[in-house]
Amino acid sequence: IDDIPADNIHDGSRVRFGPDRRLYMTMGDANMRSSAQDLASLNGKILRLTDAGGTPADNPRASPVYTLGHRNPQGIDWHPVSGDLWESEHGEVGNDEINSIAPGGNYGWPVIQGAESRPDMRAPVLFFSPSVAPSGVSFYSGSLMPALRFDLFVATLRGQHLLRVRFDPADPRRVVATE
Repeated sequence: IDDIPADNIHDGSRVRFGPDRRLYMTMGDANMRSSAQDLASLNGKILRLTDAGGTPADNPRASPVYTLGHRNPQGIDWHPVSGDLWESEHGEVGNDEINSIAPGGNYGWPVIQGAESRPDMRAPVLFFSPSVAPSGVSFYSGSLMPALRFDLFVATLRGQHLLRVRFDPADPRRVVATE
């Protein structure tokens, strides 16, 4: 992927292979708010590629764009049980988000954020105001600390803490607590 516009902020930050062996890339809006809703732009998106760099046939659109409407996506990881993709994202003046990512989903930036909603856009599962500045995310799937198993951990750049997101063991798509 070449010639994606950049700026001194919101330039994207994660590249990871998913359990489906596809390459996922988070791309910030490069400080160009409208690009997040523009399907002709790769900014403000989560991209999904084959390991050879092509567009997978099962992508929601005939392009690398997997989801749109992101301001500054930071971390991505897949739930070890459900396989669902989760993402952390910087909001504007607070409204930092934790999102459950659905193929083809529109996550609203810059039209909605935080508690705002629209029927054609996906609201965050969690949002934080004041800002916590979420960075990388990882699910714990080890066995040494059973009380933490399948929790999502979010590194934060503000407040210098580690955020723990706990899920309902009976429904790994439902958040039950944060600490």
